[in-house]
Amino acid sequence: MANVKEQTKTKTCIDKINLIKVKSDIPRARFKQSNEVAEYSRALYDQEIEIIERVYAIFLSRNNETIGYYEVSKGGTVGSVIDVKIIAKIAVDLLSSSVIFVHNHPSGNLKASSSDRSITNRLKLALSFFDITLLEHIILGNENQYLSFADEGFL
Repeated sequence: MANVKEQTKTKTCIDKINLIKVKSDIPRARFKQSNEVAEYSRALYDQEIEIIERVYAIFLSRNNETIGYYEVSKGGTVGSVIDVKIIAKIAVDLLSSSVIFVHNHPSGNLKASSSDRSITNRLKLALSFFDITLLEHIILGNENQYLSFADEGFL
């Protein structure tokens, strides 16, 4: 009989959702210029930066101070899958005021592809529904090279 009651309780209850945070070695920062974002973002990558494409979202408070980051995708040599819903969910969960989107081009080519522009527009629109600003999209190349969507007028 107890087993039937437990099954009924399980079927009629909803899940409690917890946001799990894990401390990292990445310090808090506040950005004023795109070169600061690019330099800061390189700390998220390891020696695979020239081999595998990785995508990160950095979440910021109202005063543009970092409050967390999330590895959105770890792809292959030519691309990654990006789920806008996951980025928006985490931004809302953290009560972010803005988001910085960062990914690398293992080839070193800094040209923004049509896919890069499309995902930027989709993410900007999705975040806007929650009054969250897509502040920047940085493409990291080799060495200290980068492309800033904000500086290029793409945002």
